[in-house]
Amino acid sequence: NSLPDLGEQLYHEVDLATHINKFNPGDTVGTISYVADARTLEENEALEEVTMKQLGVKNVDMEELANNSFPKSLFALDLVKPADYENICRAHCPVLQRRIVVNVVRRFVRVKPSAMRAPYATIHTDERRTAAENKWFV
Repeated sequence: NSLPDLGEQLYHEVDLATHINKFNPGDTVGTISYVADARTLEENEALEEVTMKQLGVKNVDMEELANNSFPKSLFALDLVKPADYENICRAHCPVLQRRIVVNVVRRFVRVKPSAMRAPYATIHTDERRTAAENKWFV
C-alpha cells in the first residue's frame, strides 16, 4: 500500500515475510510501515538503501491508527513469533491485538527524495513526533 509513496525504486528485496494471524476473504488489510534504516550509497550519493518493516493489519480504520502511538519493539526486525506480537499489542496497543496478519521486512534502493523534483518526494509524517522519531509511514 505504501510503496508508491516511497519514490522510484531501482532494486527491491524481501528479507522476511511471516503470517501472524489469520485473515479471511472480505477482510480489509492496510499497512503500517516503519523505516528502520536508510543509508546513502557510497557509489552514488543520489541513491539510498532503505530497510523497512511493514505490518499488514486487518479490519482497522487506518486514519484512526494515525492517532495512535506504537512501541518501537513492535517494529524490531527480528520479531517473528505471533505470541510476541500479541504480547506487545496487549500491553501497549490493544487496537492491534489479533489484527496483525503479516510481517514483512524489505530492503530497497531508491533515488533519495532530496535528489528528486516535486511532486515525487512525498513523505507522510506524524506531526506529534520529533524529527528523529518521525520514520513512520501509514
